[in-house]
Amino acid sequence: GVVVGGRGRRARSPTPSPRSRYIIMSAAHSHDDHIGYWGPKTSTMDFCEPNYEHSHYVAELYNTITSIPIFLVGLSGVLLSKSQRLGREQTLCYTMVAIVGIGSVAFHATLLRTGQVLDEVPMLWATLTLIYAAYQHRGDRRRRRAMGLVPTSKRLTLVGACLIVYAAIATILYFQTGFLTFVVAYGASVVVLIGLASTILFTETPPVGPDPKRLLLTAACTYAGGFVLLWAPGEILCHSVPIVKRLPLHALFHLTSAAGPHLGLTAFACARFDGEKNVRTPS
Repeated sequence: GVVVGGRGRRARSPTPSPRSRYIIMSAAHSHDDHIGYWGPKTSTMDFCEPNYEHSHYVAELYNTITSIPIFLVGLSGVLLSKSQRLGREQTLCYTMVAIVGIGSVAFHATLLRTGQVLDEVPMLWATLTLIYAAYQHRGDRRRRRAMGLVPTSKRLTLVGACLIVYAAIATILYFQTGFLTFVVAYGASVVVLIGLASTILFTETPPVGPDPKRLLLTAACTYAGGFVLLWAPGEILCHSVPIVKRLPLHALFHLTSAAGPHLGLTAFACARFDGEKNVRTPS
């Protein structure tokens, strides 16, 4: 406080607003003291790349640049799905991948809470869209082969409704509790997706050919390997091993995150038309 006049009254310091306290706390936990064009970070996550080291206008330059391929993969996938008539659900999946890329750019370029939301929420929704598409692909494959147990439109509607409810609940909890809820909800969705994909490609009758299986295995190894070998070490060892902070591990993880979904969607498209003649498989 400050002594005012002769009576020794102390002027009260203004109480910071909740947002001001949040910004101060976020800045205190940043990886460095650099404040650039977008101001102090307000996101609850700050990855290992030094902030505003290479540009006054981009908080994490390498992480931002490597987010662009995620968008490009999504955009090219949308065009590919339409040109080869792979279905609306395939187009929707690639659209979600493109949105994730845009959100990732917004997050890493600014380190603002708004950008973080635009990155993390679409990641969850994209995974749930992939689950729906996988279920739809299995039904279409069976329908093309006049097999039984074909998911009806009512079943697909029910699956879609359940996924929408899950997405809504997870998103509401995410805004109330933060990053941990996102990790749990997103991780659970990925586990379900992997289980469903494995069931479709390895237990379907008639069996799926070897090419889709190899593509799915490559997709799983690419994404999981990127998480285990790039994302996790970058966050766990950032402060204890100085050289890790200088390595673009999270930036490289973005590349595996772009390749993994594309390989997985290609595997499903190939499995969908596997064994049919005069059908162009996606490349």
